[in-house]
Amino acid sequence: MSNINLIPVELIKEQRSLFSKRKIAIFCSLIFIILIITLIIYWFNSMTSELKEIELQKKELNPQLAEVSEMRSNLEEMKKELEALAGISRSSWGKKLLEINSKIPDGVRIKNIKADKENLLLQGYCQELFLVGLTVSKFNELDFIKSVDLKSAESININDQKYYSFTILCRVK
Repeated sequence: MSNINLIPVELIKEQRSLFSKRKIAIFCSLIFIILIITLIIYWFNSMTSELKEIELQKKELNPQLAEVSEMRSNLEEMKKELEALAGISRSSWGKKLLEINSKIPDGVRIKNIKADKENLLLQGYCQELFLVGLTVSKFNELDFIKSVDLKSAESININDQKYYSFTILCRVK
């Protein structure tokens, strides 16, 4: 038997298929949006991991950065001292430093000298405290020095040995 449809063609409703063009477009759009969101999340996670690596490297480099900044400040200080020394006659200071060196007792080590036109600042160390007083006394004997002041003397430990660190200020004539 055959099926005969007596309803006019204009009134027959089209049967909708399961996969209409609109449904396929919406499905593809959703897949595309999910893909974009997944890529954004992946990119964000990779940037976050790179940022963490950079922060770790920064933490590792902080001590070295502090050393570099300290060295820069020391370099600037040395430049200023060199400029001050450049203004002073080198030949006269050469002779004066040789005289100072001849007055330094055995066992006394000078680790830093700063000079300007009127002052000479010496920093050093020794193992016996009486050597500090002897150094001050011997510097008073020099002709080109007006006065000698012991600015500081303190006990320090270097390699488990007791030393005395001192600072002497000499006023130059």
